[in-house]
Amino acid sequence: MCGIAGFAGDNSGLSAEERAGVLERMCRVIRHRGPDDQGTLVREGVALGMRR
Repeated sequence: MCGIAGFAGDNSGLSAEERAGVLERMCRVIRHRGPDDQGTLVREGVALGMRR
């Protein structure tokens, strides 16, 4: 089973490293969703992660 996590919006108070750290912690919560693959995308205003 796959899982996605992320956030979007005005997160200008966070640096790219801080956004990546928050996303990494979110992805750890869904790691049981699948050990086969994972990916992240961190851009201005959006951070997305997936597990499958």
